Amino acid sequence: MTVVTFIVGNVIPIDAALTMVGDRASNEAYDLAREQLGLNLPLYQRYFHYLGNLVTGDLGTSLVTGNPVLSDLLQVFPATVELSMIAMTIGTVGGVLSGVWAAHHRDKWQDKMLRLFSVVGYSTPIFWLGLVTLLVFYYQLGWVEGPGRIDIGFDFAPVITGFVLIDGLLLGDLRMFGNAVSHIALPATVLGFATMAYIARMTRGFMVVQLDQEYAVAARAKGLSARTILWRHAFRNIRPQLITVLALSLGGLLEGVILTETVFSWPGLGLYMKLSLFNGDLNAVLGATLLVGIIYVGLSFLADALTAAIDPTVRAGAGDSAQRPGHIGVSIVAAFLVQAVIGPMVTGSATVQDLAQRLSPPSPAHLFGTDDLGRDILARITLACRSALLMIAIVCALIAPIGLVVGMVAGYFGGLLDVVLMRLTDVFLAFPRLVLALALAAALGPGFGNTVFAMVITSWPAYARLSRTETLLIRDSEFIESATLQGASPLYILTHHIAPLCTPTILLRLTLDVAAIILTAAGLGFLGLGAQPPAPELGTMVAEGRDFLYQQWWVATVPGAAILLLSLGSNLIGEGVRDAVSR
Repeated sequence: MTVVTFIVGNVIPIDAALTMVGDRASNEAYDLAREQLGLNLPLYQRYFHYLGNLVTGDLGTSLVTGNPVLSDLLQVFPATVELSMIAMTIGTVGGVLSGVWAAHHRDKWQDKMLRLFSVVGYSTPIFWLGLVTLLVFYYQLGWVEGPGRIDIGFDFAPVITGFVLIDGLLLGDLRMFGNAVSHIALPATVLGFATMAYIARMTRGFMVVQLDQEYAVAARAKGLSARTILWRHAFRNIRPQLITVLALSLGGLLEGVILTETVFSWPGLGLYMKLSLFNGDLNAVLGATLLVGIIYVGLSFLADALTAAIDPTVRAGAGDSAQRPGHIGVSIVAAFLVQAVIGPMVTGSATVQDLAQRLSPPSPAHLFGTDDLGRDILARITLACRSALLMIAIVCALIAPIGLVVGMVAGYFGGLLDVVLMRLTDVFLAFPRLVLALALAAALGPGFGNTVFAMVITSWPAYARLSRTETLLIRDSEFIESATLQGASPLYILTHHIAPLCTPTILLRLTLDVAAIILTAAGLGFLGLGAQPPAPELGTMVAEGRDFLYQQWWVATVPGAAILLLSLGSNLIGEGVRDAVSR
């Protein structure tokens, strides 16, 4: 983990010494700054110096605030913890209740609604959902407070715990507490939305398995009430699995928190990392990335420990229709493909500016309105979708073969080679995908090619792990031993026997992973690290529309809706393929 953060930190195109002294400083001041920062040392010495500082808790000094990075992190971390815990509570309560409810009404309209909610939940770009909720519930309805953690009038209240909700109660200041609740309501709900969808889906699956067991059938035959069977018997048996799911979900929140805090100007770890990145504060970026990685690994270890204590095997409920979701998904993605091919011939140029038509609302002339430069939004979405589909195709074409080869080689040969390859894989898996992709994209610079590279680097390890697991199950089979005895080379066995058997599992995972690739790429664009103007990019278009959200809502919401539809179509295809395979 430290190797990754150090390497990323040293390839970021930011001169920390120049940031420290400014571009008008003398050469002597610049050289002195490099010496103070250790930038004049060989790379290996800098790494060991970096490790030594980490052992003592020294993450360096922030070039922006002038404070020790650890001090800054401790200051902003409570805000992230508070937001994450409220979001996790919303996601857990809502997810468990809706999952149990759907399992009780299995294959009925309630169950189908839950499945639709789940797919939409993890297809929705969280930054776009945040902007939409701000537009509706803050600006139009006025039900909640706007961005920020608390009104400025409470900024000078005594800090007791660092958690404003708890501090408001401890101080007996109900106005402060109520204001904090109103501020946290939207970001916590948005952050907990995808978590709720995931927990609901998993809870439903666990409950369906339990309700098919003999004890549940016998309980119904004895006349026990549905509530008793659901909560006193079935739910009690799924609690160990559910705890594991919750631990994994909490780790997943770390990806969403960067985007959520950016949208809602929430002064936590995610916003701190984003601002540090764009201010060239190298020490702060490395410290925040390392902290996120440590938390993520800790939660993963917790989930692994819980999984080891139980039987994690969960089979999907039978009887669900695999055809309709898959067909709908294919139709949506096909529509995007057709639009990408023939759209520019219909919508015209996406780069032509007409300031006389600046910020025009949707009309027959401009179906989705125009942006701040008078460019047609539909034309820009069409061109952006073409780039997005090309990026998806390139990333998918690279991550599956890379992961397949690495996993097969590690699993087949074993020994030291297996250890080295899997440790390398685990290094990349130690960080949430968006966090590592953000750091890599920042290191390489914004742009289409660099975004593709960052996506590939952060996506292939999961396929390597999956391929290795499949290979370990295959390599001791009788037909592999027979091929070996007949003189088949390892290369022949890998390419003609193991690879064909691993490929279906890899392709299944790929269909389920496309939506995550779409959302991660859009998230990078929203944070300013995607394709750069004048080339349109969906996430970047949403970010550009933030300044006009309350008056010209279409500038930000329409590109976000395109991301949602493309991600939803991909997820529906994945759902259909997975259900068809499991039948």
